Amino acid sequence: MLHPETMIDLLEEAHRTLRRLPWAGPTKKQTFWPEVVHDRKEAYGWDDVVLRLGPPSGDRIDRLDALLQCSLTLSEASRIAIWGVAGRASYRSVASLIGEPPSAVKKRHSKAVADMILAWDRLAIKPGIPG
Repeated sequence: MLHPETMIDLLEEAHRTLRRLPWAGPTKKQTFWPEVVHDRKEAYGWDDVVLRLGPPSGDRIDRLDALLQCSLTLSEASRIAIWGVAGRASYRSVASLIGEPPSAVKKRHSKAVADMILAWDRLAIKPGIPG
């Protein structure tokens, strides 16, 4: 049985993994017009370089898939709470999405973590946990 802090760490890792997945949308421009340079800085590359991490490993994607499967056992409000907090949103901002006070969101999040642990234990194939 997982410890609640371990489950919270796994959820935060899954959120980071989801953000690192490659974009699956259209890769080309949807027009035949040439790209327009609006500013000299854009033309010569004077902007700061934005470094991005590469795609996540297969183990991280497996854990993300398992956590997404476990989260399907939760209600919609609990899913919003658990993934919002995993994405480091404040309880207040999550509460405004759900329509509950922040204290109720904290309780909902704690219960959702416990439910996720039970769902994780019921998985047929559990991915490895780092550490």
